Amino acid sequence: MDPERKKEIRREYYLKGSMIFLLIAVSVIFAFCIFRYGIMWRHISRILNVLKPIIFGIAIAYVINPIVEFIDKGLSKLFGRFKHLKYTEKITWVISVLVALVIFLLLIVLCFYLIIPGFVSSISDLVVKLPQQATSMTQKITNVIHARGLSGVANDVLGTGEKWVKDTLVPRMTKWVTEFSWASPLADGIGAVFGFVKNFLIGIICAIYLLINKTLFLRQSRKLVCAVFKPKMASNVLQACKKANSIFSGFINGKLLDSLIIGVLCFIGVSVLRIPYPMLISVVIGITNIIPVFGPYIGAVPCFALTFLSKPVSGITFLVFIILLQTLDGNFIGPKILGDKTGIETFWVVFAITVGGGLFGVFGMLIGVPTFAVFYYLLRSGVNYLLQRKNLPLNSNFYTEDVKEKLQTASLISKTENETESETEAEAEEPAESVATPESSC
Repeated sequence: MDPERKKEIRREYYLKGSMIFLLIAVSVIFAFCIFRYGIMWRHISRILNVLKPIIFGIAIAYVINPIVEFIDKGLSKLFGRFKHLKYTEKITWVISVLVALVIFLLLIVLCFYLIIPGFVSSISDLVVKLPQQATSMTQKITNVIHARGLSGVANDVLGTGEKWVKDTLVPRMTKWVTEFSWASPLADGIGAVFGFVKNFLIGIICAIYLLINKTLFLRQSRKLVCAVFKPKMASNVLQACKKANSIFSGFINGKLLDSLIIGVLCFIGVSVLRIPYPMLISVVIGITNIIPVFGPYIGAVPCFALTFLSKPVSGITFLVFIILLQTLDGNFIGPKILGDKTGIETFWVVFAITVGGGLFGVFGMLIGVPTFAVFYYLLRSGVNYLLQRKNLPLNSNFYTEDVKEKLQTASLISKTENETESETEAEAEEPAESVATPESSC
């Protein structure tokens, strides 16, 4: 047998064996992830806990990167005449990173300065007034029940509730209070605060290094991709990474800006309408607005309960105001800022939020939409590639109920075209054969 043929056979067997091995390995890993989810997640949590400062740094760098690029663009125009100097671009980029970081820290300090005093004041008022408000609301409900002649039903309900409180709730609370040690949670809380501050400070240092060396890290990443994959596959991988970056940066930065605007508008509206706890309500509405679809409702429910306990009229006013505000956000502010960054339908947005929240909590609800959008983009690109190979249309409108007849028609047309091409090639070859026959006979 030809040595080249032997090499090809060996290569084919090697590739088949490698694919079988990878398939078995992936199946084993998948089964382990399903049946040993708790063990796996414990190890992942431990690794993530160690990498927290790095994760903080990547997150900070990702958030302030648009500010860095904007400042660098302005500095490049300002110092355009010094482009011929060796380190001009490097110096302008380092200055942009430092200025963007200072702006980021000033914004955090400003937010704390403006928000924390009002937030603490609202919490203090809430702690003092909430028991009185709850008692007053209970008395009003009792008066309404007696006025409507429902005292018998009310007494049964209140009797059942009182019995449950005396026999079940109070003994459990007493046991919990007597056995509970305040030292442990207090120490844990202080430790958590110091841990967060430590990770945040180290994260800022990591963010500085990441942003300053951004160009080098990107080139090294592209170099690694080109070394691992073939040129065509490397091009596809780089395109997918570029698209993923566009989806994540556009969605997260746009959502943060949108939530900031909604929080400010909520504070202005609540203050004008004289609704109690304006700073507390605005912070809750602004933060929960980061979560798509469900976020506004998650934040509005407790805020409505607080305002309704304080003054029922204020609660109804707040409910009407928040509906109008979310309508404005959903139809004007959000689309103007975000546009169609994800490219997925509303059902898939809800699906991504539900799955992400179920697996990773609030963080999963936030990143679930852009993550699913990236997977959706990759799946759509793969489907379109397979359809192009089969010469089928990419538009979904083609695939209606009568798609079977359409495919048969397309197959017949393709078959006819192939037969026509074969006949044309045969006619083109006939003169050559007729010329060659006399020569062979000679």
